[in-house]
Amino acid sequence: MVMRLLQLVLLISTLIYLVPVSQADMLASATVTDTPLCRSEHQSIVMTGKQVPALIGLSVQRMALYRWSGRRLQPIVFQIDRRDENDRYILADDAVAPADSPQVIFDRNDELVFVQGDAGQRMPVQGDVGNQGQLIEIQISDPEQQVQRWVYVRVFDSLIKTSGKRYIDYFQDSDSVSTGLYQLGFASQAPFLVDRFNWWDRQGKQWSPDLLDTMKIRHNGKLFGMIDFNRTNEDYSSVLVAIKQGPIRIIRRTENRVRVLLGLKTPALYIDYVMAPDGFVMDTMIDIPFTMGMFFSNIETLTTVDWSSAHGLPSMLIKHEQLKEIMPVDGNMSAEKKSFNKIGGKSFGIESQLGVMQVRLDMPDDFPIDTLLYLRDAQHEPDPPESIAGQFGNIGFRTTGWENIDSEVHHLRFRVCLYRKD
Repeated sequence: MVMRLLQLVLLISTLIYLVPVSQADMLASATVTDTPLCRSEHQSIVMTGKQVPALIGLSVQRMALYRWSGRRLQPIVFQIDRRDENDRYILADDAVAPADSPQVIFDRNDELVFVQGDAGQRMPVQGDVGNQGQLIEIQISDPEQQVQRWVYVRVFDSLIKTSGKRYIDYFQDSDSVSTGLYQLGFASQAPFLVDRFNWWDRQGKQWSPDLLDTMKIRHNGKLFGMIDFNRTNEDYSSVLVAIKQGPIRIIRRTENRVRVLLGLKTPALYIDYVMAPDGFVMDTMIDIPFTMGMFFSNIETLTTVDWSSAHGLPSMLIKHEQLKEIMPVDGNMSAEKKSFNKIGGKSFGIESQLGVMQVRLDMPDDFPIDTLLYLRDAQHEPDPPESIAGQFGNIGFRTTGWENIDSEVHHLRFRVCLYRKD
């Protein structure tokens, strides 16, 4: 008798899992071909309303995201980041808005973000949706890795509580972020600059020492065609003005101005750091209300990072597809390192036993800026204008042609992808 009851319970459970799902239960289905810049164990997927039109018009506060586990739909971690018509992030935290606040509607510029590893199989025609109701099916297709995954969106009738799981954390007291892969900290006097970087050492089960000495930005050119100017980090005024703390991405904005002459400063320049589990982006929004060529000429900008030469740190190697050999960061400027400065590229790699860092400069095709790679690996050479000795793997990009920029909004993005060595 007991065995029969157990068999009956098992049969009922099986029938529950096989509740039919008709096409009417699916509001829409979309396939997004995704070739992400960063490929890692916690690779983040970003989808816009332009890619998935079915999301447009939905209430941001009432959306939930699911994966099919093989037996049922399970909620997964996600966040929604909103952008305006000029591709700038709207840094309001809509996810924690009061239930009676006006609904925020997902539009074509907004972004749905989740971790690729959280996506699941495709839900079969028969499956347990329980009380999920109508769904939006999204297929993620990665042709390079020949991977296909699915997620499902549902909008509830009322405000919902999302998962408390996090892939990234922000610490206000130290103005830093931490993931399971890296830690990143910002300078207190110039918060638009990174001044600390640590890898998570999985073998040693601890954070590595700080590998970064400093981040540098240099500007030089002519004012009114005859006055030479050189500007450094010291000529910036910078303040942290907004931050959004999502479970997958931290978006952090600074407002910055550069001293031009005496008390005269440039208009505000906003820089967003968008930090995810597998890397980060430094997005510089250039919105100058005049053509720079009216006042400036021959403008050159260096954006670089200088690595720490402290004793005991893991050795680092510089990689680029045009290099014949991998170059060590050792404080000695070889002939091949000098030739690195002649490469008109927009990417390079830095590798150590702890991890791999791929850096790429992204900008619009119509952006009138020319780029060259830049490297000074000369430990005893002073770096003007401060003339402080010590350029240890000082690497980044040299950009020219800034006087050709018009008064429209432009984005210059430095993308950094991080991978474990193994």
